Amino acid sequence: MSKKTTIKIERKTNPRIKNLIFLLKEIGYENNSKLWLSISKKLINSSKNYSSLNLSKINRYTKENDIIVVPGKILGSGELNHSLTIGALGCSFSALNKIKSVNAEYISIEEMIKKNPSGKGIKIFK
Repeated sequence: MSKKTTIKIERKTNPRIKNLIFLLKEIGYENNSKLWLSISKKLINSSKNYSSLNLSKINRYTKENDIIVVPGKILGSGELNHSLTIGALGCSFSALNKIKSVNAEYISIEEMIKKNPSGKGIKIFK
């Protein structure tokens, strides 16, 4: 890691984000996974630049049984009409209720890494 990258990570005050960045980099290099390395780069930057996606956008650009990861938060505006797996840093209460109502699954990014360390078949939503 470059000195500049290390300094950016050290500035983070949330220990979960720091640990997640290191985990993403480790798994990304071990499995030659560009997906996890790309997400780690997104999380190194300011949290102001993290994604915030509404369910309406997720519904529009996904199909049944897709697996997606959002380097940010899922918000509850809109509807979700099909089942899929969503990994994200966070999820609003209303979004979580709507996700569960269609038998979709919300998991943390850490859980998603454990289930699929290679990152194959996962789409990034930024």
